[in-house]
Amino acid sequence: MKKSLVILAATTMTIGLSACGSMNKIDRQGNIVNKEVKWGNPKYSTFKTSGTMHGGVQSVETLKLVHAGQTKAQILGIQGRPHYSEGFSTHEWNYIWNFYQPDGSYKQCQEKITFDSKMNSREPIWYPADCLVQPEPQQPIIVVPKEQPKPVEQFSLNSDFLFAFDKYTLKPEGVTKLSSIVDTLKQKQYNQIVIVGHTDRLGSDNYNQKLSEKRAITVAKFMTERGVPSEKIRAFGAGESTPVKECAGTKPTTELKACLAENRRVEIEVH
Repeated sequence: MKKSLVILAATTMTIGLSACGSMNKIDRQGNIVNKEVKWGNPKYSTFKTSGTMHGGVQSVETLKLVHAGQTKAQILGIQGRPHYSEGFSTHEWNYIWNFYQPDGSYKQCQEKITFDSKMNSREPIWYPADCLVQPEPQQPIIVVPKEQPKPVEQFSLNSDFLFAFDKYTLKPEGVTKLSSIVDTLKQKQYNQIVIVGHTDRLGSDNYNQKLSEKRAITVAKFMTERGVPSEKIRAFGAGESTPVKECAGTKPTTELKACLAENRRVEIEVH
């Protein structure tokens, strides 16, 4: 049976997003405050399952693992990056999912996750609302879930090694390390490189966000200058939102800076 794609138009469509924009106005609690919820037009999604199908394919069981109170890093680990051009600093992520139907077609749904001022998620919103309620199959169907693509390579580089403290210009040893990574990538087949800059919690949220973005962009520029195709690179700044180590204290002492060093990092994921 030839499969068809059923596209459900949302109430209000927006054409696209900037790298750091949101479709809706979000308050500090993560609530959508505009009168009508805005949804993306699937044809402007940056994610495709195939050449013609916009959005992804994921099991309902996996999608139900996303709930209120999660960080962006946790959501990335469950269902991957958002399906529009939305970065780490925006308070809204949007996804498009295609659910296989008993008649051989696909039902297309949209998932919206909003975040509060601390970048903790609210409960996902779905359009249509019954997307996670799947119909009973007309006949037994054996579904073999597609294995999610694993990164070809992953690198986590300490920012103190790459940059001077509070700076975003590469140090000589940082140049050497990144040159080695680029040489490694030239031997690999890959579709995309995601670069994410992270900071510790010292300083203001806004300052740390900008510093993490500048460091990610510095690494991206270095790689493109050495032959990595720019269209395959996406660079984000996550600021202080995803620490890997917690340390006591608030004053920026030498001891606290040393304790928080693991959080000052640049992560490179190759797909």
